[in-house]
Amino acid sequence: MSGYSRDLTFAKAQELLNQSIYLQYARFRLFTHTVKGQITRVIPRGFILNTDEREIFIPFQSVRWYHPIKSQEDILQDKRRMVMRKLEETSEKLKSHGYQVLGIDVEREVVIYDDHGSIHLVRRYPSQALCTIHYSNGDLDPNEIYIQDIWSNTHENEGYGSLAMNHLISLARARKYKRIYGKIVQTDWEHVERLKHFYEKFGFEVELNLEKKKGKISLLLTE
Repeated sequence: MSGYSRDLTFAKAQELLNQSIYLQYARFRLFTHTVKGQITRVIPRGFILNTDEREIFIPFQSVRWYHPIKSQEDILQDKRRMVMRKLEETSEKLKSHGYQVLGIDVEREVVIYDDHGSIHLVRRYPSQALCTIHYSNGDLDPNEIYIQDIWSNTHENEGYGSLAMNHLISLARARKYKRIYGKIVQTDWEHVERLKHFYEKFGFEVELNLEKKKGKISLLLTE
């Protein structure tokens, strides 16, 4: 029974009062039984376990092992810790390859990193990115960032594009860039309204030429 606790004492039973546990105990030193129930009363020699069918008195000395049943909140916390551990391992691998890790998002289970002109969102490394923003220095002003492309490997409305854009803006501010800008081209026109909404929620000015089916985006970065 690896992973289960074995020493159920009076003090421990007091801590588990009104909690549910899995329990294996021996009757007459010959037969063992496994039950699930709630500890409802603790006395010096043992405790009362309330199962679905009846109440059982179980002496401490007959307990072979016990395991507290986790709440849904405990299960979620365990999952969160496991996800965080894996993301931290991915982050360390990226750093060892010379990439700048910009952040970890546990809720979306991704690491965000900068690859010298591309911001990627990944779960593992190496692996294909879930979302990427390609950018470069501006053609006319090296203190500006030009968005070349935003690419996603996932379904819409999962928030990866917004997460990547937030980190691009933060990166640009940290590096003292003055503006982020880009273009909307004809191949984007089928979803131009969605693009317009996407950029505007980050404060971009969006200028559309409906006749030529193209546009410009611009975000001035202030202190």
